[in-house]
Amino acid sequence: MTDHTRGLLMVLTAATLWSSSGICVKLLPEVGPMLITGWRSVFTLAWLVALFVWLHGSPVAAGAAFRGRLLRPAIWGSAVAYALMLVFFIAATRLTTAANAIFLQYTAPLHVALLSWPILGERLRPRDWLPLGGCILGMVLFFGEKLEGSGLLGNVLGIVSGVACGANAVFLRLLSRAEPPVPTAPSIGHTQPTEPSGQPAAFPKAPAGPARPTPAPDAAGTMVPPLADQGDIAPDGGWEACGLPPGPPTRTTTRTTGSGPGPAGDSLSHPPRDHFSGLRRALPAILLGNALTVLICLPWMAASLPTPFVLLVLAGMGFFQLGIPYSLFMVGLTHVTALEAMVLGMVEAVLNPVWTALGTSERPSLPAVAGGLLILASILVFTLFRSRGGGAGTPDETSRIEENSSLC
Repeated sequence: MTDHTRGLLMVLTAATLWSSSGICVKLLPEVGPMLITGWRSVFTLAWLVALFVWLHGSPVAAGAAFRGRLLRPAIWGSAVAYALMLVFFIAATRLTTAANAIFLQYTAPLHVALLSWPILGERLRPRDWLPLGGCILGMVLFFGEKLEGSGLLGNVLGIVSGVACGANAVFLRLLSRAEPPVPTAPSIGHTQPTEPSGQPAAFPKAPAGPARPTPAPDAAGTMVPPLADQGDIAPDGGWEACGLPPGPPTRTTTRTTGSGPGPAGDSLSHPPRDHFSGLRRALPAILLGNALTVLICLPWMAASLPTPFVLLVLAGMGFFQLGIPYSLFMVGLTHVTALEAMVLGMVEAVLNPVWTALGTSERPSLPAVAGGLLILASILVFTLFRSRGGGAGTPDETSRIEENSSLC
């Protein structure tokens, strides 16, 4: 399985877990939305803190890493966008219809499409607009019967929630995706080491040894060098005479850019594979986002204390509906583009009423079923297009990572 496929599956799993929010909220009919949002973020925060400490090995190391990431502008951009996405969506559901709020939030892929190139360098291909348009049309069919023109303020907040949702995905992608390879000195067959300052290090000098024997003529009068001067085939101390350790030299595989191997190409050194490196880089943003959400919801949380049953449901939502899914989402974003992640995330809008219908007496209408099938078909087509197009990696992406390195 390729990294790109693994990333798609992680994002799809995250969206599936997100979609359980509808049935969970149905279990709490007497609890206000701001109270649900605040307490859910409390339990999500507990999960994310534990995960962050585990990733760094100790609370001390985690604290140092967290303080170091606070200086990154993209961390704060993602945190603010995350908090606005949650709070404004809840406010929109109160000031307009729930269908309006959900539909407007899921315009997020359009905002991601507009932001991906200038911020991430992930250019949208012309063929990507077809399945993207299919998703939007599917959303119109899905919620068309319930969409209303009333509730202007709620609709505005819903639009802001959608923009914040898209911006959060872009910032998380910027933070979590793999960093570009580090260029080193051009070479053939080896990579020159570097000092901590980044300057090429000098190769160690050969130890002083006995003077090399001079060539001697053979029986035919031809000058023959001694075995110690015959390089790679010299036995019995030939390696030591050349200033190398005993045994054949270790071959280091490098990747070059340019028309071909050799000095014309720049050797690129890749760090060892680490599937959690993106999660470590992006996790502080979601930590801050949930902390901001709790602060915003604190007045409603302080007004009344939930019952043990409500706290149990909210704890389940915090861990399984938000905490674990966002962890998977950030790992997946290391290998997929922000637009791929948001399009796959629209599975949540389709599955949410499905779980609600299975747990309650609510049944979707025929246009809603048609819209849901159109969304799923569009997601499938989009995924196939992107897979055949080579996945998330593009030449423009590396240059944009370098240009926006000050953000992340």
